[in-house]
Amino acid sequence: MSSRASSPADAPEAGAFFDERAAAQRAKNLVILVTGASGFVGQHVVIGLRRSLPASRIRAFDAEPSSAAWPDGVETAYGLVEEREHLPDVVRGADVVIHLAAKVEPDSRESKEMWRVNVEGTRNVYSAAVASRCKLFLHMSSAGIYGPPRSPDPFHEDDDPEPVTPYQRTKWEAEEALRHTDSGDATLNILRPAGIYGPGNHLAILEYRKLLNRKWAVEISGGVIVHPTHVEDVVQAIVALVAQPAPHGTTFNLGGERPIRLQDLHALAAEMLGVQRRRIVLPVRLAGPLAALAGPILGLRGRPNPLLGGISRGHLFSAAVDDRRFRLRYPDVPVVELQRGLREYLEWASKHRLL
Repeated sequence: MSSRASSPADAPEAGAFFDERAAAQRAKNLVILVTGASGFVGQHVVIGLRRSLPASRIRAFDAEPSSAAWPDGVETAYGLVEEREHLPDVVRGADVVIHLAAKVEPDSRESKEMWRVNVEGTRNVYSAAVASRCKLFLHMSSAGIYGPPRSPDPFHEDDDPEPVTPYQRTKWEAEEALRHTDSGDATLNILRPAGIYGPGNHLAILEYRKLLNRKWAVEISGGVIVHPTHVEDVVQAIVALVAQPAPHGTTFNLGGERPIRLQDLHALAAEMLGVQRRRIVLPVRLAGPLAALAGPILGLRGRPNPLLGGISRGHLFSAAVDDRRFRLRYPDVPVVELQRGLREYLEWASKHRLL
């Protein structure tokens, strides 16, 4: 393992400056590989990099060809991250590797394939990047690794992880695999975004589709907090890190404009959709037991519970993140205003007949 310390950089350099013009100059002529490029976040990242860093070469890497419409000048490569043999050819010549590839099971089932992709695949790509003398390896993890909230305070990067779902566990294991793999000359940065939304996210839109079909809103009283993070916030953060990497081993939380109670987010979406609903407020002390018991009784295996109007155990584990470490280091990276971002997201979903 590398002898370099993996300092979390609690005291970021004040005044680190970011703007697209300066970023483009600093990242000029880089070769940037993006894994998982045809995924929801990946497509936005590839397009955003091409827009912000036009002098760089972008290489989009996926398991197989997709229908993604890449901008001119984007190279493509195909293969599986869990198969090491072809990865040296994929990463050859890359100055930066942005690792987004991951497997998410919608019903949260444990699977060997999820572990192979999310943990072993991450280790494979990192090892190939290090061997190819990559300068920066940027890994996208998830704020879900923190698990259930343990205090009224938002999660800080130094809080102990307590992942609950198989996906969260594999994302944490992937981080640990990176920390215990020889880094060579590559700088490792890790990004932990809170729940990502925006055009192209088909999974999250299911929650808003339910709003159109319900006259009653089941809400949990108190502090069920979510921290919606627009996909463009993630893109801008990645551009900033590519242009000006943080010290080796630095981990950053990333959140959107502000945390919000889940019921307030649903109310805002319902208003935008023109839906009028009556509210049923469920005491928080009852929500957990009901959500935990009703699922197995109904044989739902982690799927949204119709008795609770779509409230699942996962919702009770939502929490805000403290992303001041990132915001202090990159103070000029813009943030999408929640109301505008949500409205644009719902308009996109309506345009594509997803609502």
